[in-house]
Amino acid sequence: MVSAQLEKDIISLRNGISEAIIWPTCGGILNAWHQQLPGIAFNAIDGYIDFEDFRRHGEEKGFRSMKLSPFVCRMRGGQFHFDNVGYKIQKFYLGEEAIHGIIYDAAYNVESCETNGQVAVAILSYTYRGTDAGYPFPYAVKLQYALHPDNRLELTTVLTNLADTTIPIADGWHPYFSLIDKVDALQLQMFATQMVEFDAGLLPTGGLLPEYKYLDGAPLQNINLDNCFLLDAPGEGVACYLQNLGYAVRLEILPDSSYPYLQVYTPPHRNSIAIENLTSAPDAFNNGMGLLQLPPGEQKSFTTSYRISQH
Repeated sequence: MVSAQLEKDIISLRNGISEAIIWPTCGGILNAWHQQLPGIAFNAIDGYIDFEDFRRHGEEKGFRSMKLSPFVCRMRGGQFHFDNVGYKIQKFYLGEEAIHGIIYDAAYNVESCETNGQVAVAILSYTYRGTDAGYPFPYAVKLQYALHPDNRLELTTVLTNLADTTIPIADGWHPYFSLIDKVDALQLQMFATQMVEFDAGLLPTGGLLPEYKYLDGAPLQNINLDNCFLLDAPGEGVACYLQNLGYAVRLEILPDSSYPYLQVYTPPHRNSIAIENLTSAPDAFNNGMGLLQLPPGEQKSFTTSYRISQH
C-alpha cells in the first residue's frame, strides 16, 4: 500500500516495502528509512532521537542527513572572493574552517504530501534571505522526496536565485547509511577512478589522484575514509553500491549528472557511513572545482536516488 501522510511535523512516505520519515522543520531531513525485507527489518538511515536531539546536537552528531547549501563540506577559513568582493561565513566552524553550508537546520514549509497510487511524494520549500553576512545572496530551495514502487527513494533539489546578481552556489546531501551491521562488515563499490587530492587539513589542493581501490568493490574493515571522489559517469545508472554480504542487502546510489562528486566519511563510532552526493568538491568557492554560478531569476535542479534491495 502506498501512502503519504503529514502529522505533527513528521512526513511518512510508505510503499509497502519501506517507510521514509522526513522532518520538514528540522532541515527537511530524511531521519529514517525503515525497511521490511524478507527475513530482516532495519532502519537504513542513522538519524536523530527526536526534534530536540536534532536541535541540540545536530552539528556534533555529524550533520546527519542534512542539506548542504550554498556550499558543501569545508571552506578554507570560511572565506571566499566573488566578483572582487570578499566574504566570510558566520554560521558554523569546525576548527578554522566553515563547514556544511548555512541552511542545514532550516525550517521548511510543506507544500504537498500526496500519492498518485504508485508513488508517494512530499514537496518542501524554504527561502534563504541572505541573513548570513558571509553569503548575502537570497535564494529559494525546493525539496522533493518521491518513494517509488521499486523501493527507490528519489531526492530532488531545485535552487532559484532571488538576488539581482549572479551568485556562486553548490549543493549536496549528507545522509549516514546503516545496513544492519557496523561499517566493518560492509563492502563499498564506487564507479570512480579519480579522487580529489586533499592537503593535511582535508582541503582540496586543486588536483586529482588516480584511485581504483573501490572500482570492483572492497571491504571496509579497518578502513577510515574522509575523501571526495570524482565519479566516472554520473547520470548513467548506479554510481555506488554499499553492501552487507552477510544479509544479502544492498544500497544503490544513482545520482544524475548534476552530482559528479561523491564524498565518503566513516565516523569514529562506525555504526554508519556518510555517502554524500555533491555538485562540487569541498572548498569549491575558492578552488572552483564544480562551482556553479546561477544568474538572477534562474534555477538549477539536482537529483539523486537511493534504492535498497536483497540480492
